[in-house]
Amino acid sequence: MAREANRRDACRVTPVDLHACLADSIRFRMVHLLLAGPLCVKHFQALLGISQVTASKQLGFLKRRGMVEVRRNGTLRVYSL
Repeated sequence: MAREANRRDACRVTPVDLHACLADSIRFRMVHLLLAGPLCVKHFQALLGISQVTASKQLGFLKRRGMVEVRRNGTLRVYSL
């Protein structure tokens, strides 16, 4: 339980950041896809028809604002909410 409470405290997103994250259609679709579970950049490329650069840039935006978490799995970075 303490771990969940710490995670909630660390992942607070302000209303302004939430709006900024969801205002862009690509980021909105990324967050929607992440509701189903963790994905890597390759998944976003295939599902959204975007380049690796675009996917990484938008995921970085979401990460900086606390919307997504990232973990390494070998050479891949796996993103989750």
